[in-house]
Amino acid sequence: MDVTTLFEPGTGDAYQQSRHTAVDEVVLPPGGVIPLQGYPEERLYYFTDGRGFMDIYPGDQYEIRQNTALWTTPMIPTEIRNTGQRPLYFTIFRVADVPVPELRDGMLTWTAVDASGEAAPGSGQNTVNVYETHRHEEGLHLRIHLIPLRRSQRTHDPAEVLTLLPGSATQRHTHPDIEETIYVLTGAGVALWDDEEVEIGPGSVLCYPKDVVRLVRNTGDTPLAYVCHSVALD
Repeated sequence: MDVTTLFEPGTGDAYQQSRHTAVDEVVLPPGGVIPLQGYPEERLYYFTDGRGFMDIYPGDQYEIRQNTALWTTPMIPTEIRNTGQRPLYFTIFRVADVPVPELRDGMLTWTAVDASGEAAPGSGQNTVNVYETHRHEEGLHLRIHLIPLRRSQRTHDPAEVLTLLPGSATQRHTHPDIEETIYVLTGAGVALWDDEEVEIGPGSVLCYPKDVVRLVRNTGDTPLAYVCHSVALD
């Protein structure tokens, strides 16, 4: 298994400074297995190529293929297995500083936060083949596929995959209460960072802190697609 950490809190260049989020790229070879284990953070897995299975709890098995996204809350035991003939490629968004479940009567007991901000019992995972989900269109230039996230505690629900047609751009905007990470899947473009423009392409990752002016423009001749993942700030 080959793991590359693109950035994590306290590291990265000026465009990858995060308070809570880390991003990894993982390559799991044919026949490879990431053994059953729990992790102390919320995780969004986005699979970009290959085939496999993910076992959760254990006992709940999910098929993995291109454009499958999977969400887990802290300490849920998971196992990933490559069942294909070529490497399994995926990206992990890891969100730290969230409540870790307690062990009660031999079982893990999770805490989730509801829409009002109050703590509520629960645990969550959600698996979705992104391009088979509902598609939201903004005008003729931007298509958005939602990635539902069950009982997220710090990550804003949902995450998204955005696709911009050639020559198109998102609206210039900012956010006062979240940091926003984008990971480019395909295409070429530029990302506005206040008054600067940053060139982006497949594998590019940026993390916008709050209040930074942002915009993404497709400068290529094919669609530009990227995952957008947002985290609530204290």
